Amino acid sequence: MTNALRDSVSPWPVKLLLIVLLTAAVAPFFVNLGDSSIWDANEAFYVETPREMIESGDYINPSFNYEPRFNKPVLSYWIVAGMYHVFGVSITVERLAIAALALIMIAAAWFLGRAVSMHPLAAPLAALGLAAGPRFFMFSRRIFVDMAVTTMMTLTLLFFALAERYPFRRRLFLTLMYVSVGLGVLTKGPVAAVIPFLVFIAYLGVHRELRRLREMMIPAGTLIALLIVAPWYLALLYQQHG
Repeated sequence: MTNALRDSVSPWPVKLLLIVLLTAAVAPFFVNLGDSSIWDANEAFYVETPREMIESGDYINPSFNYEPRFNKPVLSYWIVAGMYHVFGVSITVERLAIAALALIMIAAAWFLGRAVSMHPLAAPLAALGLAAGPRFFMFSRRIFVDMAVTTMMTLTLLFFALAERYPFRRRLFLTLMYVSVGLGVLTKGPVAAVIPFLVFIAYLGVHRELRRLREMMIPAGTLIALLIVAPWYLALLYQQHG
């Protein structure tokens, strides 16, 4: 195919087809969520602990089978408890929360595709590639905390990429990036900050731009993350020790 002929072919029919395929790939994430019982021990924590929070009215001290459970920070339980308040307590609602996180990641993949490539098919291909992954689909119906922390790290990556792509809005996107880091730490601990930081260091190192760390708003970003994470820990310490 010559360059002239290739340039004359509109990408829109292909993009429309990809969007149709993406819609078909996303739909099963929300089908028959409550048909199967809890079949993974990890899922039981994120079904029962938020229910006990609502029953006791204590949203600071997570419990499972009425025994303290501090294996993970509290945000995942809060998300499910919030959905229980809106839709009622059920396995379906807990899995709906997981599927919603999967949808956020698919949307983030779309915008990442737009951020890193000017090709009109990059965004739908990126989103479709993620949505069609069998393992991604399996986890979207299984373990809440893994999906939650991965969502927060995906958003961290997205906002970093957007800060690189649109430097005139860099401060806004970096602020949103640190909000995502804080939410990730409140979901599963420091891993949500360490992994993205190592990725960004590697990225800047490959491009020989480590000096740009000074442009990353690290002091302000650390404060933003702490303002999100610290209140629960302080409330916990106050309740436990006065």
